[in-house]
Amino acid sequence: MERNLRMISDRISKMAGAKIIEKRYSYRDYQKYRQSSHKFELKQRLYFLIQQSKSFDDFLEKAEQLHVHIDFSQKHSRFMMTDRAMTKPIRGRQLSKRNLYDKDFFRTHFVKQEIESRLEFLLNRVNSLEELLLKAKELNLTIDLKQKNVTFTLEENGKPISLSHKKISDKKLYDVNFFQDYFKNKEVGVSYGLENLQKQYHAFQEERDKEKVSTEESEEAFKKYKGQRDAIHEFEVELVEHQIERLVDEGIYIKVSFGIKQSGLIFIPNYQLDIMEEENHKKYKVYIRETTSYFIYNKENSEMNRYIKGRTLIRQLTNDSRMIPYRRPTVESLQEKISEINLLVELTETDKKYQDIKDELVAEIAELDIKLTQTNEKITTLNKMAEVFINLKGAELSSQKLARYDFSKLNLTESISLEQVNEKIGVLQEKLDRYLDEYESLVRRLETFAKIFNNNKNMYQKFQENVSVE
Repeated sequence: MERNLRMISDRISKMAGAKIIEKRYSYRDYQKYRQSSHKFELKQRLYFLIQQSKSFDDFLEKAEQLHVHIDFSQKHSRFMMTDRAMTKPIRGRQLSKRNLYDKDFFRTHFVKQEIESRLEFLLNRVNSLEELLLKAKELNLTIDLKQKNVTFTLEENGKPISLSHKKISDKKLYDVNFFQDYFKNKEVGVSYGLENLQKQYHAFQEERDKEKVSTEESEEAFKKYKGQRDAIHEFEVELVEHQIERLVDEGIYIKVSFGIKQSGLIFIPNYQLDIMEEENHKKYKVYIRETTSYFIYNKENSEMNRYIKGRTLIRQLTNDSRMIPYRRPTVESLQEKISEINLLVELTETDKKYQDIKDELVAEIAELDIKLTQTNEKITTLNKMAEVFINLKGAELSSQKLARYDFSKLNLTESISLEQVNEKIGVLQEKLDRYLDEYESLVRRLETFAKIFNNNKNMYQKFQENVSVE
């Protein structure tokens, strides 16, 4: 019956030219999928294996240890988890829309890893581009510089694999300009010969990979990894209607702010969203992980696009923001009229000239603007520190590595804790809220003041005349 009604409804909608919206894939659906899906479990295992493997061969060896059987012999790669009740294999193309998860995908990942590792090792040990090219060949890496582009060819087990500079790293662009600028600005250091170069690189590799688990430890390490991922707090936040900018088939756009007069849109996909129908309205709940990064899109100015951490977004949406919250205008026309009268009364009592009052207001606003900016910058720095502490304890190795770098860059010490940082953020937030209230009050006064005297220059004079007549 329900199916027939749906078919009739769809047909009428098509005839009317309306778009048919399929059933949304909600957060509750996603949780059921996570618990029962072989595909989700397989992707978790593969991600863990990629992070913990030193090479393609090491990846295959550890995959068997995690009960993942991989078949690259056919047109499409196939995966079976031998410790789960799977009736048929999962093809690589089913795991991702962007990547095929085939043999080339995994090989390319580890080739990129090795090329970047060699560059990191060599750049600190050479003083010129010519020396780099020579020593790279000693490590089976050929660097071919063209007019703008660079091609890297790594030979492993007698098989060369070539990649362009755009595919090597997410952190650096190893193009021609990079190498030219690097050696132009590099101070000349000690130049090492070719002797023992491979031995030194092998020691460098061992140091790089020392945190990766062995094959025997893989299964136990994966259980720990899953436990850590599941332990990451996922917060449920209920939205009110004014926070929702737009509802689309794939999710919702919500409006957030990240500074004074700086705002943008964040997209929340359906799998992080629940929409519940109630009597007279809909209830929207979003589920946000504090360690996830969300992209803020500013449609007026692309230079204002940026990322915001889940922990900051949660505070934004629950009005416990560690940044300046988005506030909707609340002044009604009646209140504006009252403000105008109050202002005129104030002028009458104080007997101050318009220019003097305007100058005072502008000076106060400028002073508060400086305080707001300084306080906001301090909060931003503290938020960055808090993110570092969270990522240091996170499950993803890439986040931990970046966090260790930021820990050093921010000059943090072991004596500082996340609790202390959050306490400082709370104190500054109270101060920021107080400054913001004063700032908004002054701006409203100035706007009302300008409106009265710019649009109605004779208003004050008429008001005085009316008072004297009465």
